[in-house]
Amino acid sequence: MSPYRCYFQDEIGHIMALQTIRCRGDDEARATAAELLRREPHHAVELWAIGRPLLRLTRASARAD
Repeated sequence: MSPYRCYFQDEIGHIMALQTIRCRGDDEARATAAELLRREPHHAVELWAIGRPLLRLTRASARAD
């Protein structure tokens, strides 16, 4: 399992919270980040894996999935 970081942001992109997750791969990490955003009061999440960005998801786009 690899570590990934979820940076939760407000409407203008300021980081409001950080959560480290451990997942089996990028696809699982993307799904986990989307689920966390659905549960958290933040506007967006950026998902990173050891220095490489994987995903930026806003609350509106998370609801569309």
